[in-house]
Amino acid sequence: PMNIRPKVMILLTLLVLVLSGVAICIQEWVVLPKFTQLERRNAQIAMNRVRNSVGHDLETMEVQAQDTGNWGELYDYARGNNPQFLERNFTPAAMQKGNVDAAWLVGLDGHILFSSAEIVHKGFVLDGIVSHGGALREDFPWRANLDAMHPDSGLVMTSGGLMLLASAPILNGT
Repeated sequence: PMNIRPKVMILLTLLVLVLSGVAICIQEWVVLPKFTQLERRNAQIAMNRVRNSVGHDLETMEVQAQDTGNWGELYDYARGNNPQFLERNFTPAAMQKGNVDAAWLVGLDGHILFSSAEIVHKGFVLDGIVSHGGALREDFPWRANLDAMHPDSGLVMTSGGLMLLASAPILNGT
């Protein structure tokens, strides 16, 4: 005859195994999906914050580009007059105040009239935008819009990583 103690031990072991199995099933079928849903929602919220922040930054940069582009002195510089314009307006302090890492003035033919790398960032090369020939890359998407006379902004992949970029036409200021 079997003693009652081993029977109780076997019964308790089976009970613990069944309860453990039920707990694991509850975690897999109830708790884990809720955590996954919560993680997905938090990721979506974070992504919306990033989109809003980048959108706001692009909007701000586009306004800055339009303000700068509609400046009579810049128009004169682009036409070959007023070479002092750059020395007075595209200084490291002005770039920092405008929170601008790089600036280019580009002619309608795609050639670079001015690059901030000349005076602000010595050696700042972005192969994703500017070719080694001193012009926008031939396959650069915005090159086709140079004579469209409207502002544009967006994200561009460069050799230094992703860059926010805004452009505006140079107008005569009137």
